Amino acid sequence: MTHDELEKALEYITNNADKNVGIRAREITKVTSGKILDSVEPFMSDLISRWIVTGLEDIAKCGQSIPDTAPMTLNLSNDLVRSAILITHPDMDAVWLRINRRNKKRINVQQAHLVSQSETGLSELSEPYMLAHDYYLIIIQALCEPNYWEKLSPSKRENEYNELISDLQKTSATLLKVGFRDSPFDLMTTIKRDQLETNVDGFLFKPLSSLLDMYAEKLKSEQRHMDTLTDRPNLQNKDYRYFVRYMEKYHTASFGIPLHEIISIIAGVFFPDLEVSLESVRSSLRNQ
Repeated sequence: MTHDELEKALEYITNNADKNVGIRAREITKVTSGKILDSVEPFMSDLISRWIVTGLEDIAKCGQSIPDTAPMTLNLSNDLVRSAILITHPDMDAVWLRINRRNKKRINVQQAHLVSQSETGLSELSEPYMLAHDYYLIIIQALCEPNYWEKLSPSKRENEYNELISDLQKTSATLLKVGFRDSPFDLMTTIKRDQLETNVDGFLFKPLSSLLDMYAEKLKSEQRHMDTLTDRPNLQNKDYRYFVRYMEKYHTASFGIPLHEIISIIAGVFFPDLEVSLESVRSSLRNQ
């Protein structure tokens, strides 16, 4: 993809975002150049650029018939804008340079995983590309809306999680009481059954009541509702706080250090109206 083609893609976003899918204009204006940053791995920047154009074409086909509140379209468009920003915004240059250097140090650690992917055709891609692509996806995910549990207070989170487990157990007991012992296999069509392999998993023949009990026990042991990044969902600038915590968690797991400086730079790109200094980043991590 040429720079001119990317320029046209960004121009389309700028001219159509508000009236088509309600993207905030300030996000658009932060894309100050259509030039693909030299620090972005070439294959990745080309892949993202083509995805941007394809997505814009899909949105264009929908025309004015999609309302601003359409969640799927809005999410797609936001991701398109964010992707464009990630590979064009001047401030991201420093981020990619630093992350690419750190990714090169991770290559030996990731070698076994990369080799295991060779059957899918990914072996043709460079190792730095794969790690850079991982980081690109992490940023996009960190900018997404927090999940359901993140939006609840700790007490409500606990109550709803326990209710979910209880409901699963009650449904299982009711199925047994009325003598319904259907299995997943019973729910399959004849065509689907014929497509099954000979050594089919035994779980297909277990009663649904048994599977519900097993799932309830799994949830009880895993306590998934506790895996959240914030305990105070009503704090001001919650999206920013969630982003900071998400990125710090990834940096620490991947690089062994939180890289607060990098988080501050990226936050400045995507949260231009907020105080995103290094001290602000550290403060948001101290105050959940």
